[in-house]
Amino acid sequence: IPPLYPLPLSVELLSISPQPLSPSEKCIAEVLLRNTGKSVYYLPSSGKSATVLKQGNSGRRTFAFSFVFEDPESGVKTSLAVASTHASDTVPNSALALDPGQAAQVRFVADTYQFWGWRKPQLKHVLIRADVYECKFEEKRYFVQNFSEHAVSSNALTVDVP
Repeated sequence: IPPLYPLPLSVELLSISPQPLSPSEKCIAEVLLRNTGKSVYYLPSSGKSATVLKQGNSGRRTFAFSFVFEDPESGVKTSLAVASTHASDTVPNSALALDPGQAAQVRFVADTYQFWGWRKPQLKHVLIRADVYECKFEEKRYFVQNFSEHAVSSNALTVDVP
């Protein structure tokens, strides 16, 4: 397994709605992603995975948005991917260029259905952090070449759960 490569981003979780979370509906999350690197970072921004990730395209990558859920009393945590975007060097407008220091506010729809299987019935509040990472694909095959390090928000939001 190749070593993880640095992801030059910081992440801040800005909001999650609706609150309280509901097992029957998706939520909307907003994060602020800031390029902490010394060169332009191309943030994958396309939702068209079949078009962007097809074989023959170069520089294919997927950017994953995850939530880290934490029981505030026990400290027990779980993480689950909730959304993703994609980019390829050969597909125009599939990435957003972030200059060093530049930030982008990203809103995405998150599916939290797996959280409800982890949640204990007595849990009334949960701490949520945002976690992002990227994976790059091999040029000639649909295999993962390597993964980035994770960037986890230093802040957490307390969210009510019914």
